[in-house]
Amino acid sequence: MKLSAREANGYFARPDADKTGLLIYGADAMRVALKRQQTLKSLLGANAEEEMRLTRMAAGDLRKDPAMLLDAVKSRRRCRIGPRAMRRSS
Repeated sequence: MKLSAREANGYFARPDADKTGLLIYGADAMRVALKRQQTLKSLLGANAEEEMRLTRMAAGDLRKDPAMLLDAVKSRRRCRIGPRAMRRSS
């Protein structure tokens, strides 16, 4: 699904929790970061990191060990703590 800028702004405010992935792309890295924060807060709540519902992975680590992503998904599935997100940092 590809959204126009207007549709995307609405989606970031009220993301569909049934979707399995989201790619936010743009020329302005700061705007992309702000939209990512908005979406994660809408999906997971303000305390997602404290509640261990957000996993951050460095891009270099993920390139070296792609299975790392699947391992994180599997470990989160066992916890049954509601919605979760994995974030790759550059």
